[in-house]
Amino acid sequence: MRFGHGMIRPTVGFLTAAGRRQLSAGEQGLFFAHSDVSGLSLFEEAHEGGVRAADMVLARLGRA
Repeated sequence: MRFGHGMIRPTVGFLTAAGRRQLSAGEQGLFFAHSDVSGLSLFEEAHEGGVRAADMVLARLGRA
């Protein structure tokens, strides 16, 4: 029996889509910090998203 795991298979234009870029911009004080912003559900991507969101929050608060 084979056991697999789910991985995304992005279509052309998915990684550069305007909607995904808009999510990562931190508009209106809402900062997303998860792997869905990058489009790849990998731990490293999620970690980077969290660090990026934290940096944007600190910059918004004037503490960067």
